[in-house]
Amino acid sequence: MDKEIIKQLTDAVNQANNDLNGVELLDADKQNAHQSIPTLTHLNQAQQNALNEKINNAVTRAEVAAIIGQAKLLDHAMENLEESIKDKEQVKQSSNYINEDPDVQETYDNAVDHVTEILNQTVNPTLSIEDIEHAINEVNQAKKQLRGKQKLYQTIDLADKELSKLDDLTSQQSNSISNQIYTAKTRTEVAQAIEKEKSLNHAMKALNKVYKNADKVLDSSRFINEDQPEKEAYQQAINHVDSIIHRQTNPEMDPTVINSITHELETAQNNLHGDQKLAHAQQVATNVINGLIHLNVAQREVMINANTNATTREKVAKNLDNAQALDKAMETLQQVVAHKNNILNDSKYLNEDSKYQQQYDRVIADAEQLLNQTTNPTLEPYKVDIVKDNVLANEKILFGAEKLSYDKSNANDEIKHMNYLNNAQKQSIKDMISHAALRTEVKQFLQQAKILDEAMKSLEDKTQVVITDTTMPNYTEASEDKKEKVDQTVSHAQAIIDKINGSNVSLDQVRQALEQLTQVSENLNGDQRVEEAKVHANQTIDQLTHLNSLQQQTAKESVKNVTKLEEIATASNDAQALNKVMGKLEQFINHADSVENSDNYRQADDDKIIAYDEALEHGQDIQKTNATQNETKQALQQLINAETSLNGFERLNHARPRALEYIKSLEKINNAQKSALEDKVTQSHDLLELEHLVNDGTNLNDIMGELANAIVNNYAPTKASINYINADNLRKDNFTQAINNARDVLNKTQGQNLDFNSIDTFKDDIFKTKDALNGIERLTAAKSKAEKLIDSLKFINKAQFTHANDEIMNTNSIAQLSRIVNQAFDLNDAMKSLRDALNNKQAFPVLASSNYINSDEDLKQQFDHALSNARKVLAKETGKNLDEIQIEGLKQVIEDTKDALNGIQRLSKAKAIQYVQSLSYINDAQRNIAENNIHNSDDLSSLANTLSKASDLDNAMKDLRDTLESNSTSVPNSVNYINADNNLQIEFDEALQQASATSSKNSENPATIEEVLGLSQAIYDTKNALNGEQRLATEKSKDLKLIKGLKDLNKAQLEDVTNKVNSANTLTELSQLTQSTLELNDKMKLLRGKLKTLVNPVKASLNYRNADYNLKRQFNKALKEAKGVLNKNSGPNVNINDIQHLLTQIDNAKDQLNGERRLKEHQQKSEVFIIKELDILNNAQKAAIINQIRASKDIKIINQIVDNAIELNDAMQGLKEHVAQLTATTKDNIKYLNANEDLKLQYDYAINLANNVLDKENGTNKDANIIIGMIQNMDDARALLNGIERLKDAQTKAHNDIKDTLKRQLDEIEHANATSNSKAQAKQMVNEEAKKALSNINDATSNDLVNQAKDEGQSAIEHIHADELPKAKLDANQMIDQKFEDINHLISQNTNLSHDEKNKLISQINKLVNGIKNEIQQAINKQQIENATTKLDEVIETTKKLIIAKAEAKQVIKELSQKKRDAINNNTDLTPSQKAHALADIDKTEKDALQHIENSNSIDDINNNKEHAFNTLAHIIIWDTDQQPLVFELPELSLQNALVTSEVVVHRDETISLESIIGAMTLTDELKVNIVSLPNTDKVADHLTAKVKVILADGSYVTVNVPVKVVEKELQIAKKDAIKTIDVLVKQKIKDIDSNNELTSTQREDAKAEIERLKKQAIDKVNHSKSIKDIETVKRTDFEEIDQFDPKRFTLNKAKKDIITDVNIQIQNGFKEIETIKGLTSNEKTQFDKQLTALQKEFLEKVEHPHNLVELNQLQQEFNNRYEHILNQAHLLGEKHIAEHKLGYVVVNKTQQILNNQSASYFIKQWALDRIKQIQLETMNSIRGAHTVQDVHKALLQGIEQILKVNVSIINQSFNDSLHNINYLHSKFDARLREKDVANHIVQTETFKEVLKGTGVEPGKINKETQQPKLHKNDNDSLFKHIVDNFGKTVGVITLTGLLSSFWLVLAKRRKKEEEEKQSIKNHHKDIRLSDTDKIDPIVITKRKIDKEEQIQNDDKYLIPVAKHKKSKKSN
Repeated sequence: MDKEIIKQLTDAVNQANNDLNGVELLDADKQNAHQSIPTLTHLNQAQQNALNEKINNAVTRAEVAAIIGQAKLLDHAMENLEESIKDKEQVKQSSNYINEDPDVQETYDNAVDHVTEILNQTVNPTLSIEDIEHAINEVNQAKKQLRGKQKLYQTIDLADKELSKLDDLTSQQSNSISNQIYTAKTRTEVAQAIEKEKSLNHAMKALNKVYKNADKVLDSSRFINEDQPEKEAYQQAINHVDSIIHRQTNPEMDPTVINSITHELETAQNNLHGDQKLAHAQQVATNVINGLIHLNVAQREVMINANTNATTREKVAKNLDNAQALDKAMETLQQVVAHKNNILNDSKYLNEDSKYQQQYDRVIADAEQLLNQTTNPTLEPYKVDIVKDNVLANEKILFGAEKLSYDKSNANDEIKHMNYLNNAQKQSIKDMISHAALRTEVKQFLQQAKILDEAMKSLEDKTQVVITDTTMPNYTEASEDKKEKVDQTVSHAQAIIDKINGSNVSLDQVRQALEQLTQVSENLNGDQRVEEAKVHANQTIDQLTHLNSLQQQTAKESVKNVTKLEEIATASNDAQALNKVMGKLEQFINHADSVENSDNYRQADDDKIIAYDEALEHGQDIQKTNATQNETKQALQQLINAETSLNGFERLNHARPRALEYIKSLEKINNAQKSALEDKVTQSHDLLELEHLVNDGTNLNDIMGELANAIVNNYAPTKASINYINADNLRKDNFTQAINNARDVLNKTQGQNLDFNSIDTFKDDIFKTKDALNGIERLTAAKSKAEKLIDSLKFINKAQFTHANDEIMNTNSIAQLSRIVNQAFDLNDAMKSLRDALNNKQAFPVLASSNYINSDEDLKQQFDHALSNARKVLAKETGKNLDEIQIEGLKQVIEDTKDALNGIQRLSKAKAIQYVQSLSYINDAQRNIAENNIHNSDDLSSLANTLSKASDLDNAMKDLRDTLESNSTSVPNSVNYINADNNLQIEFDEALQQASATSSKNSENPATIEEVLGLSQAIYDTKNALNGEQRLATEKSKDLKLIKGLKDLNKAQLEDVTNKVNSANTLTELSQLTQSTLELNDKMKLLRGKLKTLVNPVKASLNYRNADYNLKRQFNKALKEAKGVLNKNSGPNVNINDIQHLLTQIDNAKDQLNGERRLKEHQQKSEVFIIKELDILNNAQKAAIINQIRASKDIKIINQIVDNAIELNDAMQGLKEHVAQLTATTKDNIKYLNANEDLKLQYDYAINLANNVLDKENGTNKDANIIIGMIQNMDDARALLNGIERLKDAQTKAHNDIKDTLKRQLDEIEHANATSNSKAQAKQMVNEEAKKALSNINDATSNDLVNQAKDEGQSAIEHIHADELPKAKLDANQMIDQKFEDINHLISQNTNLSHDEKNKLISQINKLVNGIKNEIQQAINKQQIENATTKLDEVIETTKKLIIAKAEAKQVIKELSQKKRDAINNNTDLTPSQKAHALADIDKTEKDALQHIENSNSIDDINNNKEHAFNTLAHIIIWDTDQQPLVFELPELSLQNALVTSEVVVHRDETISLESIIGAMTLTDELKVNIVSLPNTDKVADHLTAKVKVILADGSYVTVNVPVKVVEKELQIAKKDAIKTIDVLVKQKIKDIDSNNELTSTQREDAKAEIERLKKQAIDKVNHSKSIKDIETVKRTDFEEIDQFDPKRFTLNKAKKDIITDVNIQIQNGFKEIETIKGLTSNEKTQFDKQLTALQKEFLEKVEHPHNLVELNQLQQEFNNRYEHILNQAHLLGEKHIAEHKLGYVVVNKTQQILNNQSASYFIKQWALDRIKQIQLETMNSIRGAHTVQDVHKALLQGIEQILKVNVSIINQSFNDSLHNINYLHSKFDARLREKDVANHIVQTETFKEVLKGTGVEPGKINKETQQPKLHKNDNDSLFKHIVDNFGKTVGVITLTGLLSSFWLVLAKRRKKEEEEKQSIKNHHKDIRLSDTDKIDPIVITKRKIDKEEQIQNDDKYLIPVAKHKKSKKSN
């Protein structure tokens, strides 16, 4: 029995048993059930009620139990239902809900409501667990569908994209909106931001639209021509927009504001109406221009067009101004032109020179042309004015009438002085001239007279010559009939030239007589026989070909100098003997080239070579010099001996074996190199070359050794280095190749024969390629890149990051580095995957899933633990360093524990099978497997896994099918497949086949998803593995590189092949193309080689050179086509067949050349022609020509030779005829007879040379050029015969010189500062002298007489001058009156002068003026006038200084008096009576002093009176005060400066007198002077000295140097010479101006006027010079200015250009000058530079405006003034800073000196310091207020002077504090500091350091000796001696005279009781204790209170006499 039956039976039994008490048990179960229902807390009341109802209705216990079980399940479900909505509030507050779409939110809300409804049911409860679970699923599903956060992000992304499309926002606006979008919490906020963004963008777009036009608007007429307010408004609006657009912070986000700004900009833009205003201005201007009636049509048209085209209103106005000015200028021009006809018909025009007529015609034509312009009109008024001025100027210079009269007068004068006309001829011509109406007629008659006069002169001269020649051999040896004819003709000529009785014969009659006389003279034949003999001898000499020209000339001279036939024959024989010896010498010299080219010469010893060279040179010199026969023989023998001694062959045979032996010993070179060197040695014929070869071998051996060392030292270490290991492969290959190349070279047997440079290159290549290795660089870069990549990894933790960086730092391999980075990236991906798995896939969804919630606890704990481990690893700071495998393990644990969850156990297998059957892409086998797995699944997880896998497999199968479809057709047809390796193609095909089989529906392959994915991947992998494109590209690259290296293809071929290679799609096609290209290159190479080897030899061959033209042309054409093909750049793209055709064509053309045959035929024909046809040539010429023909290998040259021969024959014919013609016409002509002797000899020699060449037998071989040259020589020699012209030229030149001198002198007179009458008289005298000189020149009969007459005339003219004295006197008196009036005005207006002073000064000046005027009236030259006016200038200047000095003196006295009054009034210790007494003394002293000043007549008087006033005021003693001491300090003193106060000025060569020396010194009566030495005065010089001995009162002496200046004795001589030089310069410059064709006449006149101004300026400076030095200064400046004067600057454009250049240079110089100015700060320099730059800019803008040179010069002057002002201000400011610095330095040192003084009290020191501070402030103010550098210096020095006066020491250190107050008021010993002396000293001080010397203080130091001077006692000598001994060496600013004449000492006064002691202390001497240094302490006037009576005494009991002037109060 089976178990089931047993179980049934058992149940039945049990049931039966239970039935026995069923009711009770049922009730009990019900009761229990009712009690358990309330415990199910999650059930709602309705559910409990329903369940209770079911329990009540249950009929069996099983039903009750089932109900209770159902209730528990229901309770659990309800619990889950409660949990499902427990987080509903959080969900609704989450971003996922808030940002979700409303329908999805509604779905969630409905699901929650449904759950809530179930939970809160009171009726109709839900009892189905499925419904509850459905409700739970609805909630969960709805919750999952809440993706608001994601949609928020999507919305943000969309918004960001939308934002990026809004192009009109600024970057700041975009950033602001972007921040709003990314910080938005809801999609609504994002939407609002987008709307705001669009609104803002719309506003900005509108703004930008308007703003974009801003630049156009600013450049438009509407803006440019608008009024300023509107322009400023628009600019302000733009600026406002700019501030919005370019704002960097707080961007404007309000569209309303943007719209407002846009409206503002639009409004401002719309308010711009500049174009309308421009149009209005143009219309107004057009109307005005149309009304300008004087403009021509073209001008009006241009002006209208310019007005129309004007782009600004300013241009319109400027154009209108120009038009109006032009109209005015045109009106004036029209008036001038209207006067034209009157001028043309006037005599002044008709009889003017054609030059001036044409000039007038030209300028009037220019004016008319300008008036009638129709095109290219003149638009500048100044140009119209220039034309007008030119017309007027040329009209003014028409002097036709005057010139007619002048010409007649001159003509009559000339006729009068025509010395060869007889009286009858002169009278006839004068009558014709007097009736002439035009100058041309006068000129014509005068010319006729001149011609007749010249003819008469010629007749007279010829007559005289013929008479003279009757004594010559040519007459005496002539035949009698010829001599008789001469006598008769001479008598006839003498009758004609008779001045008194001669008749009025015509020109023809005179010429006929002259011709007859010439003819009979030329017919004389006396010299002919001797000449014929000489000609024959000369011909013989000409045939001596071995003689040089000098030897031939000497031989001919010998012939020429003899007069007998025997002497002529001897000279000829001597020449022939010399010719023979010269011939032998010539043979040896001609042989010299072969000697010198032989090894025997070239390799011989230097001394032997020198000996041969010297012998050869001597022989060659003999050939060139006029050597005798003996000298020639000696030279010949010397040359023979030297040639025999040469030993070159011997030396070579000795040196060659030694070189071979050495080369064989070289061990490091390879065999090829050694063999090559040996071959060169064997073939060498040069000792020096052998030496070089040995050196080359040595060098080669050394470099080969160095190459071997380079390999040893570099190969192994480099290979092992990191720099190599990590380098680019190409660089490593390069290094390896360099090593291999070196090894190949070093191979003894296989190494090539490479030279030193090549080996050196190989060695360099090793080092270069080694240095080029970049492993370390690449490794460093790779590490840097790796570190950056590691830094970019976002998901690894800190420990992993640190580990990766450590590995990077520790690796030395790029490959290892790559692996480290890849591992890091893989680890990062794993960490990211783990994070994603934790966040998105695993944690939250699983934890919230039913599958997790309902799983077993241990399974949930496993899952939680897996999640915890993953989170720990993901922690950035604390996560451990796990690798990728460990991370994947954590991820897998999460996956495994998730899969182990078993919460959901329900899933319908039927639905699963139905789902599997619905999958479209899996095959049947796969579907069967899936269905079986479903049937076999025993839990929900496995079932879900099965379905998931089935779904994934279906997707994978779909992808596989898609992959199969996309690759099965396209790939096999692709280049990448077709050209791939065969195995890769097979692998791809197999992958397609396997995929196809598996994807088939009926496939029996139940492939897993991994297998399916593997099949897809296999397709991709095998597809990607296909390398067809790579192989094709590689092959293309190789082939292109190969093709690129083909050197013989042209550019077109290379481009074609390259294009074909790039277009090839298969390797087969590529291979075929490459092969055909190589064949094409070979063919091109063959063609190139053919040309290289064929062209030059063929073209150099006779067969080509002499071939027919068409055959050469055919050959050249073939070559040209080939060259065209071979041309790299322009050659066509030809193929192999084309090239073969070219090769064949070249060969055929070459074979057809026929030059050699033609040459032979031509030579034969040419020889026959030369011999038979050219009969004028001499034999030597024919022989030479035939030799040339036979030697020639070129038909063209032969033709040229024949042509030259014909030309030579013609030349010889011409020479023959010319000699005959000249021989017949020249010899007896006066032109020959009266010529210079050297010219006649030259002519004779030319004729003789020609006759020699014409000799048929003996004539030498001369070419056509020489023959033509002989003809030209004869003509030239004849033309040079100057018998007639010499006198005429001399007269013409003399005439011109006289006229030039006349013109210059007239010009000088015209410009002289003289009266009109004086000028007229001078002009008349000059003209008379000029006429006289011209007459004398015409009368002169020789050149010497002409020059004598000219010189006398010029001298007479130049000594006539206009008397300038009257005008000079008048000008001087006017100038004096003006200056007198000015000084009177100055005196009258001076408020500082009293009425009496003014009257006195005016009276004195008036008296002086009268005296000066009297001197001027009595003056006999201008210098005396100038001296008188100079005297007035000095007086006026002295008067001005006197006025100023008086004013200053009065002011100083008043100020000092007032200070005294203030001190008295402010002194509280004084009684009113004492104050009144002192004030009265001051008032009286001030009044007396002012009166003395008024009465002073000189500055010295003023200074003396001022000093006296100072002394008197200083002596006024204030009783009983504690006021600060008044200090006078004695700076360092010098006897040299005290005694020598000026210099001695002496004339050159004069003796220096003792009186003049004493006059330069300041001496007292006690001092005497003796001269020690005097300088030479023979030269003008400065800085000389005279040494003198000054004997002091005590007999001692000092030696001083007195300056001496030697001046020119006669200054007037230097002035005269200088003025003469000026005159020469000016005349030359005027000549240059007249010859300058670039200048107009007006410009020439302006330039001349400027030159005259410069001349006057220079002469004035010379005349006013006081010394030779002044004149030299004028020469350096004004002379150079004249010499450098450029007249072109009077052309306006040139002047502008020059001035611009000068200005730019000035500005640059200004920058440099400012940079060098000391004292300026860099900022101040920059400011001055800016001023210069602004000035330059302003000038360059203005320089185009001037219309003439006057305006331009004014502009330049303005620039110069401002330029100088800027520089002066810069210098002034710099000097101010320096002065302030120096002042501060003095203050610091002086302050320190005072502080260090131990003897002074605190109050005295404080007073001194306060005083110094006060002086410093006052001086600073004076410096800062100074207007000139001199004022700065003056203020500084005055301040220093005052500071140096301040002192606190007491001069007498021996006096104790109880010393009585004594005042010696008399000024006998006045030693106070003189103001003038101090000023003089400081002015003489050269440096600041010297000024400090006076203080005893050096910069930075304190003079301790001054602080504590050493004291000593003196003997009882006089005070005078005491002062001289102790003060003499230090007297400086106080003159010795002043020191010795006055020395007063004011000491302290006693108090009031002191006056009781009235007894004077006499006959005692003061013990003055002084420092033993060169310094003295200052004299101090001090007052102090005395508390008790004290005795005045000193240590030696000597008392000082004191005078008492004050009484005590008791006596009052």
